[in-house]
Amino acid sequence: MITAFEQGMTKRSDEEQLEFALSIGRVIFTSNVKDFSRLHRDFLTLGKNHAGIIAMHQKRYSIGEQVQRLQRLVFTKSAKEMENTLQYLSNIVID
Repeated sequence: MITAFEQGMTKRSDEEQLEFALSIGRVIFTSNVKDFSRLHRDFLTLGKNHAGIIAMHQKRYSIGEQVQRLQRLVFTKSAKEMENTLQYLSNIVID
């Protein structure tokens, strides 16, 4: 895992961050559900690719539950299957 801060991307637009993530083959994990949901739709409409987005509503899950849901996703979806998709953390079922 890498962060926007570590990559010097904190002052970049959401679109720039999504494009950067694609360039390094990384999925974006964000609590900015509204903006990244819109951006996902915009990319698809324009025929632009992204490596994938995982979105969660902030303060909905404990850190432990976030990790469990992310692990479930990692173990069930390949990087290829994540391309150009928007996954909501709330839709990832854990046992």
